[in-house]
Amino acid sequence: MKLGFYITKLELVGEDKRSSITLDKGLNVIYGPTGTGKSYIFQCINYMLGGKNQPDEIIEIKGYYLIRMQIKTYSGEVFTLQRELAGGSFKKYDCEIDKIEEDSKFTILGSTHAAQNSVSKFLLSLCGFPNVEYKVKKNAKNNVERFSYRGLNHLVMVDEVRIISKESPIFSDKVQTKTKEKSIFKFIISNKDDSTLEQGKKSEQDNTYSEAQLELLEKLISDSKEELQVLETLGIDSQELLEEINSLTSVKNYITNKMENLTIKRNSYWNELQSYRAKLTSIQELIARFSLLESQYNSDLERLIFLSEGKHYFNQLQMERCPLCHQDLNLINGEGEEHQEHLTESNIKFEAVNIEISKIKKHKKDLRDTLYNIKDELYNVEQKKAEISKKYDQINKKIEEELQPNLNKISNKLGEILTKQSKIDQLNFLKQNLIKLEKQKVEIEPSTKGKKISPEKAQETSLDIYTKELCKEIEEILKEWKFPDTKVQFDLGSYDILISEKKRSVYGKGYRAIAFSAFIIGLMKYCFKNGLPHTGMIILDSPLTTYKEEDVPEDDGKISEEIQNNFYEYLSKIDNQIIVLENKKPQQKLISNINFIEFTRNHNKGRYGFIE
Repeated sequence: MKLGFYITKLELVGEDKRSSITLDKGLNVIYGPTGTGKSYIFQCINYMLGGKNQPDEIIEIKGYYLIRMQIKTYSGEVFTLQRELAGGSFKKYDCEIDKIEEDSKFTILGSTHAAQNSVSKFLLSLCGFPNVEYKVKKNAKNNVERFSYRGLNHLVMVDEVRIISKESPIFSDKVQTKTKEKSIFKFIISNKDDSTLEQGKKSEQDNTYSEAQLELLEKLISDSKEELQVLETLGIDSQELLEEINSLTSVKNYITNKMENLTIKRNSYWNELQSYRAKLTSIQELIARFSLLESQYNSDLERLIFLSEGKHYFNQLQMERCPLCHQDLNLINGEGEEHQEHLTESNIKFEAVNIEISKIKKHKKDLRDTLYNIKDELYNVEQKKAEISKKYDQINKKIEEELQPNLNKISNKLGEILTKQSKIDQLNFLKQNLIKLEKQKVEIEPSTKGKKISPEKAQETSLDIYTKELCKEIEEILKEWKFPDTKVQFDLGSYDILISEKKRSVYGKGYRAIAFSAFIIGLMKYCFKNGLPHTGMIILDSPLTTYKEEDVPEDDGKISEEIQNNFYEYLSKIDNQIIVLENKKPQQKLISNINFIEFTRNHNKGRYGFIE
């Protein structure tokens, strides 16, 4: 399951009006001059994440009475939180803002963590905290209190005042909560809360259990080191493997694409072949029928020619009887004249036979011409069919005898290399696991050796292991931004980072803000890299424009144009949601790749501000 959530829409609701902005995963830059509502957006989001302080009562808010905030988890669930500007509890809808109707079902969420159903518990569950009853240290007396979402929020949302402060990023602006915020920071980076502080001193039985744990850990560490030695003796170069995998994958993709293109062409030829085969069958059937018709014409001609030739022989006979009525024609006084009409009718019939013969001969000639044309078409179709069949066979041969065998060889080779790669992955996993085991060993050792060690000292020893890994993440970010100094360490005295052994607080405002941003983003990356809970969302108010140009001299921490551009470039490649409220506009080439919202403070140009 993917942890965290991000904001997709923020909306102010009035009786007959709406003002909203739409946000997305990745980088969101809300850009515009002072007075356009950027800070008000920050206040609204903070308020909708359980903050006690209501957004400022500015003039533009008149007529609005509700805030709605649509959020989406990284696993795809959508919720809408609704709260009155006057304060009070929340309504949670399990749908998008635009789908809320008057009769839509909702759940009431209390504004304090202690409520049975609270917005704090709901948000913590989205962040990946399975148990909402974690405890954090409240004061030096080891009193504890429940961990709530608000304890995490200052590590997610940074306003324009805190971002330039000399105070550590892990502290909010409340002095009396520093002990608790140290405990919260330790909990966030280690996933270990302070529930055990309530138990007081450990009993002898607990100590025995710790010794057993330590013994088991030492065994696991020893086994892991032995396995590491075996894998390291294989001498597998991960860089070479990666290059070979990339090379083979590239060739495989080339062959696969070629096979796909040829297969499409082969299928096209196959469809043409089927078309020609169907056409040949149709033509052949037509020729067979016309041949049958020609045979019929020949038979009719033979019969009619026989009848026509019969007249010639009939005229040679000495007729004594009428050919029709068969009566004697040699009657006295010309009585045979009554049979003259019979003789005339006979002649007409012979003429009809001759006419029919002429017709059939004409039909037969037409039929021969048609058959000639059809046979000519048959020849052309057979030629085209043979040509397409040849092309089909050539492509089929290339696929089956050349490309497919090569693809099989590359796939087999890739399989062998990926097996080696799995060994490297196993090696890396063992190294990471060994670090975790050694961390656990360091945490348990003091209690098993009978040494008296203060809870604060034990916490610092434990914390040092985690902060080293966190500092690596921050260091990588500062390098990407071309920050002038990049070596990062965690100072347990100030609970802040040292950059090239200099306290962050000694830098000018601009560099303090950039380093603060790197800390907050690095913490999020560290949490997700180690499978730890986090919102997966960060909001930074004015990380680049930390002052008015005329108020600060050039050498008081003003960051370079290159760092500002690198800052935006880096953030644009992060998948998790980053919301930047800023007066500094990103480079034009980046704007099309991010969610860029511009307020102009000009009613005649673009969008005036958040409240239109």
